[in-house]
Amino acid sequence: MEIQTDRRKCWPGQCLVGTRLQTHHHCCRFKSKLAVVELCIWSLIDHSVIHIEDLKSSTNKGFEFSPNGKHLAVIVSDNGQDTVEIYKTKDWKLSRKLICEGLACIDALCWSPNSEIICIWCAISGLAKMIIYSTVTESYEAIFQPDDNKRTLGSKESLTSCNHFDEKLRGLELVKWMPSGQLLAISGHNETIVLLNCLTWNPTLQLRLEPIVKGGNYLSRVFKECILKESKDSNRATEKTPPSNDKHIMEEVGSRPVNIPIVKTVTYIGGDSSTLAIHTIDIMEFSACGQYLSIRHRIYPGALWVWDVRTNAVDIIILQNNISAIKWNPINPRLLIFTESTHMYEWNPDEISCSSTPRGMTVLDARWHPTSSIVALCGYNRAVIYRFDGQK
Repeated sequence: MEIQTDRRKCWPGQCLVGTRLQTHHHCCRFKSKLAVVELCIWSLIDHSVIHIEDLKSSTNKGFEFSPNGKHLAVIVSDNGQDTVEIYKTKDWKLSRKLICEGLACIDALCWSPNSEIICIWCAISGLAKMIIYSTVTESYEAIFQPDDNKRTLGSKESLTSCNHFDEKLRGLELVKWMPSGQLLAISGHNETIVLLNCLTWNPTLQLRLEPIVKGGNYLSRVFKECILKESKDSNRATEKTPPSNDKHIMEEVGSRPVNIPIVKTVTYIGGDSSTLAIHTIDIMEFSACGQYLSIRHRIYPGALWVWDVRTNAVDIIILQNNISAIKWNPINPRLLIFTESTHMYEWNPDEISCSSTPRGMTVLDARWHPTSSIVALCGYNRAVIYRFDGQK
């Protein structure tokens, strides 16, 4: 695969290929941004090259393969109008072009697990809207619109909204499918998540990430990481104990209210003071069984919500350090949580535990083996194969 820049201008700089095929680099002399305007697909069999022009470069998720691998959906921007082009991967011919009338712009898209539905949405607050299109019937299934959308619907447009909830969804951020395709999770700009029923396309449940767990909240359990400082000459805790003797444990907090720690520092993108990072929901993943949804908001960097979508119960996990990654077990409802430290945390519906990483390794991320009994722990410059039977 290759990315090409606009050939009409001679840039005294360099454009590199990124892992997501959408890497921006600055011109050395003028500090202007290069635009990604073309997507090229190379065949490793016959070495042919397919060119898809006018790729929209201002979105982080401008193209996606269907789960069955038969189609590629691409967001294209031509003369200020955004459309979605769907290509057949068999011969790379254009299968259909979706105009998506009613969307102010197209910011992202995602396929359903069975590759029959594609969601296309505009994420702008006040203009947010999502179109749900069926590739089987080649028609629009529904239109989901948050309550803060100021645009009026046309006479031919159907509307599913979440106005029967106390807290209204505002804008659109992330859209994630349940593995079975029964529910669709949508997060908004106001720390709110809504679940849509994929038969009726109506909202069924909603979760608000509150900064305080109040006393009347009986559906939530709160687990907090505690550090026990053990003295060398005494079993009693002391503030002067060396860090090497500290023991990290997870305890359930029974008292209420409980305050969720929020971020206290201003974050800039790339260290540039002109690019302030926006705090959004950046982790939203279903378990393999689809019963649990894990959520992390950047304003609560050390907290993770695990939502049981069947019972509407929530486990809130509060850790000492910022969460860097989470990984669901590919078979069982078992979740690993990492904080870029020498400790890792394992959650299941019954309990949560904390353990030290092998050889004091700082773990950033992990990859599960399909058998679910082995996981590769990834650090800065090394990886460890970890078996849950105790062998490493």
